[in-house]
Amino acid sequence: MLPKSRVLIVGGGGIGTIAALNLEIGGLASVTLVLRSNYEVVKNHGFTVQSIDHGDATGWRPSGGVMPRVPNVLAHSLEPFDFIFCCTKNIPEIPPTLAEIVRPAVTPGHSAIVLVQNGLNIEKAIFQAFPENVCLSGVSFCGAEETKPGYVVHNDTDRLDIGAFPGQQKESKAIEAAQQLVQMYAASGHVETNYNQDVKCLRWRKLLINAVYNPISALANPDTSRIRLSSLIDKDGRDIIDGLLKPAMKEVIVAARAVDNVELEEDLINTTVESDPIEAFIAPSMLQDVRKGRFIECQNILGEVIRAAEDVGVEMPIVRTLYHLCNAVQFRTREAYGMVDSQILLKRYRRERL
Repeated sequence: MLPKSRVLIVGGGGIGTIAALNLEIGGLASVTLVLRSNYEVVKNHGFTVQSIDHGDATGWRPSGGVMPRVPNVLAHSLEPFDFIFCCTKNIPEIPPTLAEIVRPAVTPGHSAIVLVQNGLNIEKAIFQAFPENVCLSGVSFCGAEETKPGYVVHNDTDRLDIGAFPGQQKESKAIEAAQQLVQMYAASGHVETNYNQDVKCLRWRKLLINAVYNPISALANPDTSRIRLSSLIDKDGRDIIDGLLKPAMKEVIVAARAVDNVELEEDLINTTVESDPIEAFIAPSMLQDVRKGRFIECQNILGEVIRAAEDVGVEMPIVRTLYHLCNAVQFRTREAYGMVDSQILLKRYRRERL
């Protein structure tokens, strides 16, 4: 029997935990899971999981154990990790950066870094920080939420599309690693996973959801089901679906074509609006973070998209409005964490604006 691949998953919230569980059930990987706020609960009691794909589990931990921080492979003479899954939120404006977080675990020339994260151009910082390593894209369509520390509800089947980001130094090696990872992830027989080399198209398609449902739910507080259900009682002409969701998604389609020559059919708009099971009441990741008082991914999901579009002369007025409002939410969170001082900013505002 071939030795199991050593996998480190950074981020043990809903998506990271379900990925770890699936890999362990598949039997081709030994997973170590890096946790933060839920570490003590999971260390002592394990995870409680309710999964639409894998059934229920109580007291579950991955075979490689759980850790409160990313391990330093070199300093502790650890065996290298073959794959490092990044399932944390990618928030470049809030230190530390993703590259700084994972650096202790990366073995140059060996570890494949897998970005199971949302947004556009997220690979560029990894290319720069780890030029000797391959970088893979993981586009996840999966409904999972850690409703309280150590308790994960997985209510929409795990679908993961894996590919190699284009433009990296070792692209052929990255393609091989992506194909190997697809086999590992599919081994459980319980999920939908595919190798898809058209990474740009996949990421733009996911942005139809991320750049629209995520900010709207984070700003107004309803899940994707309640956003749609509210359309039944909206009597002021066009409802939220026709007046906001679909026009914003249309902006993303236009931007995808202009920025990356990616053709997304307009029929995808209707499919995306109804993509979450209406009975599941799924909270998008931004909404989960707002409810927990955490930072949101407004730069990679919204800001980077707007900047790329405007660089080629395409305006996105609806998405830009959502972006500014999300930045205001981000400011509120910065203030709550003591990262900004409103009184100091008030003095600056008076000098510069009044």
